[in-house]
Amino acid sequence: MLKALQHENISVPDEMALVGFDDFDWADLLAPRLSLIAQPIKEIGGESVALLFNRIENPDSDIQLIQTPPN
Repeated sequence: MLKALQHENISVPDEMALVGFDDFDWADLLAPRLSLIAQPIKEIGGESVALLFNRIENPDSDIQLIQTPPN
């Protein structure tokens, strides 16, 4: 997205704000610096596995919504 905005001569962050997910190691190399939200990957994976096992054991159980806050 950043490359596409630069290609269209749209200035980030002056003309367009850009926020991303998954704070990654080389994010510091981007210019301009972006606001990034880290996701709790281990927690999401653990909850997903628990929900899957519950669904296998109880196929008629209600759908559950679990929200994890970003890091």
